[in-house]
Amino acid sequence: MAVSRRNFLKLSGAGLAASALGLDLAPLEAKAEDLPIRFAKETTSICPYCSVGCGMIMHTWVGI
Repeated sequence: MAVSRRNFLKLSGAGLAASALGLDLAPLEAKAEDLPIRFAKETTSICPYCSVGCGMIMHTWVGI
């Protein structure tokens, strides 16, 4: 594929703009916090909003 001068300038301009905006291609590390839901009790129930009765998982938690 032959690259024209116009396409080269477009791509280099787009690369410059992306680097100016802080676009980084390095892998990221997820930093999740511990949620209070980990202490919750998990129970199953039925959704009351229509007559289908879909199953749902509920978490109940009583603050310490």
